Amino acid sequence: TVPNISTTLALVRVTDYNNSIITDNSNAVFTITSAVVVTAPNGGETWQGGTTQTITWTQGTVASNWWTIRYSTNAGSTWTTIVNNVNITNGQYNWLVPNLPSTQCLIQVYDYNNSACVTDNSNNLFTITLATPVITVTLPNGGNTYYVGGNYNIQWTYQYVIGSFVTIEYSTNNGVTWTTLVASTSIASGSWAWNNIPNTPSNQCLVRVSEVGNLSNND
Repeated sequence: TVPNISTTLALVRVTDYNNSIITDNSNAVFTITSAVVVTAPNGGETWQGGTTQTITWTQGTVASNWWTIRYSTNAGSTWTTIVNNVNITNGQYNWLVPNLPSTQCLIQVYDYNNSACVTDNSNNLFTITLATPVITVTLPNGGNTYYVGGNYNIQWTYQYVIGSFVTIEYSTNNGVTWTTLVASTSIASGSWAWNNIPNTPSNQCLVRVSEVGNLSNND
C-alpha cells in the first residue's frame, strides 16, 4: 500500500537483506499524491462540545467521494462513527461536537469504497471542552396573561446541564426583585405547576428558571 503522503521527491531502494552491499535506488525521483489529507482539525485546536465545527480534508483523484468520518477521544484506541458512506464532494462536513471533554481527540476520514488506502487521521491531538449549559424558559415567555387564582404550567428546556434540579422564581417588576416559587424541582420534568396565582396584578411579570448550584445558568 502506497503511503498517504504528498511528495515529488520519492525514491525506492531495494537491498539484499543478507548482503547490504547489493542495493539499488530508483534512477530518478517520482511523485506520490495523497489520496486524502485531513486539514481540520489537524492538531492543537480546541472545539467546544455542543458547537458546530467544520471538518475539512483534501482528496486526490482516486477518491470515490463516498466518505466515512469517525472521531476518537482516546488518541485512537477506539473510534465512534459520525457519518458512514455519505456522498461529499467539497471536502467538508459540519459536525455537532459531542459533549465529551478530552485532550486526546482525533478525526479520521476514509473513502468508504477504499478504506485501506484512502484514509487519513488528524496529524496531532485536539481538544474538546465542556459544552455551555443552557436552560430556556418556553412558558410563559412574554405576552401571556395569567389570572389571579388561576393554575398554569411553567415550562422549560435544557441542554448540557450537569445538575438535576432547578429553582423557579417570579418577578412583578421586570426583574428588579424576585420571589421564589419553588427552591428545588426536577429539571428533567421540564414543567412545574404554578397553582393559585398570587393576587399581585402587574404587566411587568417575568419567570426565571435557574440551575440549583449554578444560579448563573438561568433564563
